[in-house]
Amino acid sequence: MKILKSWLNDWIDIETISTDDISEALESLGFEIESRTDKTPNYKNITVGKVLEIYEHPNADKVRVTKVDVGSKTYEIVCGAWNFDVGAVVPVALPKSEIKDGFKIDKRDIRGVESNGMICSASELDLWDDHAGILKLSDETKLGSDFSKIYNSTDTLWEIGVTPNRGDCMSHLGIARELSNYFNLTLKENSQTLKSNIENVIKVNSGKIKACNSYQSIEIENFTLSDSNLNIRYRLSSIGVRVINNVVDYTNYVLHDIGQPLHAFDRDKLFGTISVRFANDNENLKTLDEQVRKLTSEDLIITDANGCKDTTQGTITVYCNPNANYNVNDECFDNEQQPIEFYDSSNDGSAPINYWQWTISGGNYVFPYNQDSANTQFHFDSCGIKNFSLYVRDINNCEDSISGSVNVWCEPIADFNAPPVCL
Repeated sequence: MKILKSWLNDWIDIETISTDDISEALESLGFEIESRTDKTPNYKNITVGKVLEIYEHPNADKVRVTKVDVGSKTYEIVCGAWNFDVGAVVPVALPKSEIKDGFKIDKRDIRGVESNGMICSASELDLWDDHAGILKLSDETKLGSDFSKIYNSTDTLWEIGVTPNRGDCMSHLGIARELSNYFNLTLKENSQTLKSNIENVIKVNSGKIKACNSYQSIEIENFTLSDSNLNIRYRLSSIGVRVINNVVDYTNYVLHDIGQPLHAFDRDKLFGTISVRFANDNENLKTLDEQVRKLTSEDLIITDANGCKDTTQGTITVYCNPNANYNVNDECFDNEQQPIEFYDSSNDGSAPINYWQWTISGGNYVFPYNQDSANTQFHFDSCGIKNFSLYVRDINNCEDSISGSVNVWCEPIADFNAPPVCL
């Protein structure tokens, strides 16, 4: 297992303790040190800049010309990467600086345009292997800053051996806990209490088998898929974890920080209930590397829909009731509760349906319902297009679902029958 001194320092104050003393402590605590690496920047004089302009190169179509503000001056730089736009904050190698392995940067004429340095990728700065484009930084990063000062660029990395009976030490928190006892230090309190106002839509079966007696979930909404914080990415890459995006990186970070395995799912792509079960012999599973793995009955897997095949035949038809009344006092958006009724005809007789789960969106509101009847009434705080989904499960625990939208009508100071806009 690989650990970083700066990461351990999040849990115990070991900044003033020498790496030799920490190495001796780790050995004394029973963690064999397989290697130790003192990490320093493999570049010189890299600064932080912001792209102010981008325009076409007059004599080349595979590169662009940029104007980059580095705090004290603006430079014209020719760049071949296309993964950034105006406003991007980036690491910049100005003339007389060095990138990975001592490669010196100077002014260059590129097809008739003088380039005053280069905008750098993560791989060019020897941070991690990423050739997809330049490294984009947080918009809050101060222009003109020394790039090596905005993250833990100077650090110590240990690779240690942890015996199988010490699963409690398979994280930075676990090792920090052991070191806190050795050096008589206080373990820092880093926990936070989160209050969620999101009602879970997805059902999770927990404790159904002895091999996994607890499996829990939380749903997160209203975030943007993006790059992770630079320090998060650098820490993960330093311990050998490939960085991908903020969702994947943060779940991996939690694993190596406190030892809690996590995995993020796209809720829109899930089907029914999430369960942990043993695979069937010769069951196939395609993994993230696009390889199809053949499983055995000894493999523990996480699945949706309980691994059922779709035996609920036919289609789910959703109707809006043409006799539903909308009672509105003043205007559409005055928080008056407007009811609309739905019912479904999903059961074709192959197996009785005994569970329905509706989800209806209304602006910033979501109204999930669980009931034993398909007939359901929803209330909205505004009119307009509402997205819905319906999930059903039959007595054989096999599942089906449908989603779409319905137009909720309303008029000022009027009672009327909803038009039959049906799906």
